[in-house]
Amino acid sequence: MQIADGYRLQWIDREEFSSTQEAGFQVIRSSHQATNNAVIIPKLTFGFIIAGMEICDQYGTLVHLDYFTNERRRRVMDFRCGLARPEPEVAKLLGFES
Repeated sequence: MQIADGYRLQWIDREEFSSTQEAGFQVIRSSHQATNNAVIIPKLTFGFIIAGMEICDQYGTLVHLDYFTNERRRRVMDFRCGLARPEPEVAKLLGFES
């Protein structure tokens, strides 16, 4: 989904993010050029995580950022990235013992 130029730098506050969770959204994703620190750093500070990278012919190197409104999915992502050991709930979801 493309965002109109006039809205690109507007930030959504945490209260608005919680309304996205109530609406059923579990992940908010965004992609940015890897050199766009003016956007990437504030988003990382806000709670987004780097979920991947891509090389694109149109934009060059892109960084994909994810913000998890679903805490369980965030814990699974932390385990998948090697940032945390799986909690019993996560281990059960993934079908193995911790």
